[in-house]
Amino acid sequence: MGNGIVFSCEEVYRELEDQQDELFEWAKKHKDVFKKPTEEVLELLTQVMSQFRNFAAQGGGSRNRADPFVIAHAQAAGAVVVTDEEWAERQKPTKPPKIPNACSELGVSWMTPAEFLAAIGVEL
Repeated sequence: MGNGIVFSCEEVYRELEDQQDELFEWAKKHKDVFKKPTEEVLELLTQVMSQFRNFAAQGGGSRNRADPFVIAHAQAAGAVVVTDEEWAERQKPTKPPKIPNACSELGVSWMTPAEFLAAIGVEL
């Protein structure tokens, strides 16, 4: 994280802030890894939201509001999204898409946390 290879985005920080738990306490100490959206990210976010309109159909709650931002940041940076969401064979048309499905459709690489840890040489 210190060299900027691993990062997150401001919207994820906001979701963590809503939780007020141990993870948020950690995030407060590492706020510099939560990037603000650039113009490019905002343009890509518009495209993500246009292609996946149901990202906005989340019932007004804060849960998962960061998903399209995560994808747009990854697109802009040429980064890989790490998510514990699972690929959905069938997406419910009235629900927001699963991150792996949206990433795949947009050409954004993604992996699970276990795959990420293995890729950086951490044995579980």
